[in-house]
Amino acid sequence: MACTSHTQLASNGEASTTAGMMFALKCSLTRNCVCHTSTTLSTHTGTLDKLITPEEERLFCAYYQHKAQEICATALPNFPRKVAATAVTYVKRYYMTRSLLDQHPAVIMLTAIYLAGKVQLFRILLM
Repeated sequence: MACTSHTQLASNGEASTTAGMMFALKCSLTRNCVCHTSTTLSTHTGTLDKLITPEEERLFCAYYQHKAQEICATALPNFPRKVAATAVTYVKRYYMTRSLLDQHPAVIMLTAIYLAGKVQLFRILLM
């Protein structure tokens, strides 16, 4: 599927402002990326199924759950076990409805640890 050329924003009042120019640039870049990605994927049909298997996804999820427990036990002093358990639960619940390819698991793991600390009223400082 070939990309068709997209028309640029007309030079009405919106494009003359800095915010309007930034918005137009963002829209243009997004359209170009979508066109390039769809063209690339259409030429490589069938390769998306081979990126990661369900078994590999389960193993990656288990690895990052273990890593969250490890970070809570070693990196943070006096870390309550219920906060670590809550963080692992958050990682599990996030990946019950989403794929590992949506967001990097390390980011989700660290976010889950931070949110678990907030929910369990344990202070975690961001540095």
